[in-house]
Amino acid sequence: MKNRIAFILLYFISLLLVSSCNEDHEMPIDDNKSQETLRLRDLYATKVQGSWHHVFETEKVYLGQTYTFEADGSVMGHVLLKQRHRVMVNGESVLTDWETIDDENFTGTWDLRYMSSVQKNVLYITSSGYAVNAVIDFIGVDDNILEIKSPLLINDIIKMSRIDTQP
Repeated sequence: MKNRIAFILLYFISLLLVSSCNEDHEMPIDDNKSQETLRLRDLYATKVQGSWHHVFETEKVYLGQTYTFEADGSVMGHVLLKQRHRVMVNGESVLTDWETIDDENFTGTWDLRYMSSVQKNVLYITSSGYAVNAVIDFIGVDDNILEIKSPLLINDIIKMSRIDTQP
C-alpha cells in the first residue's frame, strides 16, 4: 500500500511537470466525424454534461477531482491532492495534519470521440497549463455515474458521482 501511494504521488507530480513543459497539446489521431463518433456523441454527450466528483482517499493520501462539462464543449475542473505522514510522538504512532500538494482550478474543452486507431471511446479533455490534458477511456455514463479511466491514477477505473440534478 505504501508503494502504491508513493507511486500515485510521483505519477501525479510527473504529470504536472510534463504538462507544464508542453504548451502544444495536439489533438489525437481520431475519427472526429465518423459514424461511431457521431453515434457516441448522440447517445452520451448530453448525459456527460453537468458536474461530477470523485474522491480517492487512503490514510495518507486524498485526491479529489471535480469536473463540470458544459453543453458548449467547455470544461471547468478542480483537483485537490493532499498527503499526510505517520510519525512517532512520545512513543505513539500518529498521523500528521494534511499537507496540500496541489489545489488547482482549470478550464478547457471536452469532447467525446471514437478513436479507431485504438478502437476505444474516449473523453478528450484539454486545458491550458494543467495536467488534465488527456485522452481518457470513456466507459459509460448514466444519470448518476460517469465511468472513466482515471486521468490521474494509472489503470484505475473511476466512477464519478453527479453532483447536480441536470440529467
